[in-house]
Amino acid sequence: FVDYNSVVTNGQVVALIDPQVYEANYKNALGELHTNEANIKKCEAQLVLAEKTLKRKQELVKNNMAPVADYDIALESRDTAIASLEAAKASVERSQASVSQARANLNYCTIISPVNGVVIVRSVDEGQTVVSSMNAVPIFKIATDLKRIQVEATVPEADIGNVKEGQAVTFTVDSYPGLKFKGDVCQVRMASTTTSSVVTYPVIIEAENPGEKLF
Repeated sequence: FVDYNSVVTNGQVVALIDPQVYEANYKNALGELHTNEANIKKCEAQLVLAEKTLKRKQELVKNNMAPVADYDIALESRDTAIASLEAAKASVERSQASVSQARANLNYCTIISPVNGVVIVRSVDEGQTVVSSMNAVPIFKIATDLKRIQVEATVPEADIGNVKEGQAVTFTVDSYPGLKFKGDVCQVRMASTTTSSVVTYPVIIEAENPGEKLF
């Protein structure tokens, strides 16, 4: 739903993965949950009947009007009904987990912007297949507030001792000759790089971007 240079807001829908398969999986998981919930009611009714039968057999055996074997059978039926009810409850818990997973997968079909910003990279086209893997698949790259930017400067080892955090910085870019931009050093990183025997350090500068001239 967005393209290069599109201005987006936090929560805005920027893309949609075809939800047909995921909707079907969600409805299937929901149907299985309802079936298992109904099975709990069935098992509860069977347990109530088994309890009544056991009580009747207990009275009959007590009055010598039925063999003890009938009581044993009724007791086994009651215990089986209890076990069936517990199994039914466990099935409902599994179904609830399946529904949650299916709902999450369905929700993942809607890609929303997590920030206010501008789309600077669009990696997919409409109709393109997006394949999931161990690594997250980038769809968009969104730059946040472009009123402030970050510059990474490379400073030689001989000069790095003169650079301190909070230090004022001015810099120029070839796109705007004669125009100076202002910023401040926010970080001097210790991870050096050696190129052609020259040791340099990265210095991070936060700068104002008046008129959003810098990209």
